[in-house]
Amino acid sequence: MKILYLAHRIPYPPNKGDKIRSFHQIKYLVQKHQIYVAALYDQKQDIEYHLDLSKLVKIVGLEYVNPYWDKLWSVRNGR
Repeated sequence: MKILYLAHRIPYPPNKGDKIRSFHQIKYLVQKHQIYVAALYDQKQDIEYHLDLSKLVKIVGLEYVNPYWDKLWSVRNGR
């Protein structure tokens, strides 16, 4: 089965709670399925983990989210 795994942060390296959980879910699913990962990243250095994650899954799609604009957008919308 082909599965699109959507994550709010890149699940690699598994060094924090949300990343650890996502990474282990992907690791389990990849045993029997084709996994496609789409995730956001907010730190420029996280892009270097793209290759490590792509060794585990079929395709990795990452999109950069600028933390400055994200916070500004939140203030503007009253979140």
